[in-house]
Amino acid sequence: MAERFDLVIIGTGPGGLGAAFAFLDARPASSVLLIDSASRSTGGLCNDCKMNFTFPIGFPQEYWDAPTAARYLSAVSARLQPTILPRENLGLYAGRGEKLGVKLLEVRQSHLGTDGGIGLARKLTED
Repeated sequence: MAERFDLVIIGTGPGGLGAAFAFLDARPASSVLLIDSASRSTGGLCNDCKMNFTFPIGFPQEYWDAPTAARYLSAVSARLQPTILPRENLGLYAGRGEKLGVKLLEVRQSHLGTDGGIGLARKLTED
């Protein structure tokens, strides 16, 4: 491993990956180190073999705002080309949530399946 890097990013969720992709798009010859507590790129991006493309999932809100997160989610989406699952019965679930005093978070999500999730994590780690 190199001793010096042009950029070090802590966390490999959508924010960390988006930052790495944006930096490397602007400076392709640069070296980037991503550090995560897991052995594979995961963060809020891959949970239960699903990829989540929704703020605030994977974005600690004390450091991120919605417009900045949207830029990075867009960069990650452009790179990964996810197939977003259709949203069904949102009104029904939103109504149920309101009765409980909660607001429905409309998540943009892609389901990879176990093998797809492992393959994506491996590819992101290699990249």
